[in-house]
Amino acid sequence: TFHRFVDSLEEYMNAQVEETGMRAEDSIYDVPTFIRLRRQTSALSGCMFLVPYALEIDIPDEVMDHPILNALHWAAVDMGSWSNVSSYI
Repeated sequence: TFHRFVDSLEEYMNAQVEETGMRAEDSIYDVPTFIRLRRQTSALSGCMFLVPYALEIDIPDEVMDHPILNALHWAAVDMGSWSNVSSYI
């Protein structure tokens, strides 16, 4: 559980650096890049990994990597991150 949280923090920081560089260059995002960066810079993925960690629930990787659970995870992240998208427009 802890390594998933740490991995998500690394993805968050890397996305912040990438987004900062793109903004400094005045780059225009294509849709797939915007979606990927929006998911990662929202930090919601990391927050979601805190729940099982805080509850001391060790969910096996094969469960967390299941396609249905993975889709649910990203759907929840998208709902939270897209609700604040107006700051980018």
